[in-house]
Amino acid sequence: MQPLFSQEGDWILLGHLDLTPVTGELRLTPHEFKMECKRSTIIKKFPHGISDYRYSFVSFEDIKIGIVDPAFSVDLIEKVKNVGNFFNREYIAVVDKKKVCLYLRNERGSCIAVVIQRSHALDIVCRLMDYTETTVVCVVRFGRIIKSGGVWSAHAVDPYSHVALDPNREFRCLIADNEKQCAKSSTKEITMYLVRM
Repeated sequence: MQPLFSQEGDWILLGHLDLTPVTGELRLTPHEFKMECKRSTIIKKFPHGISDYRYSFVSFEDIKIGIVDPAFSVDLIEKVKNVGNFFNREYIAVVDKKKVCLYLRNERGSCIAVVIQRSHALDIVCRLMDYTETTVVCVVRFGRIIKSGGVWSAHAVDPYSHVALDPNREFRCLIADNEKQCAKSSTKEITMYLVRM
């Protein structure tokens, strides 16, 4: 059997897996089980995926009306409208409870809250304290969308999600005019630069 080489954006089919309950406070998706491979596991490429937002930024309106499937992680980009309070609580020495909420607004006036936790939260707050710019752009890669109290929000789940403020000029040039279109750029290119334009 030839080894399977997969790249970002590929879809694969998995068979003969064990499913075990997921544990842990923070998870990238709301699935209740995790997959565990065994000797008889079959892995093969699948020609088509079912997410409409592959390599694209998600529309805030689509999130708010529930079109976007929460089983898929999403990419967001927009201007920061407001920053919520920074919380830093440690109930147990090993549990990091840092949290901050950024409120993003698109050109049509639609807003969505992005909850950032753990190491990302402290990093974002420190960077925002140094900003003198009036407009800050936020990029979230692999965010999780959650509905709570009838309201949808996006969550940056550490260590899976990546958050960047004011991505560099090279990255911005890769983004098409259409706000939903994202270049096929690696995560490192997006998160490496956190600088003002």
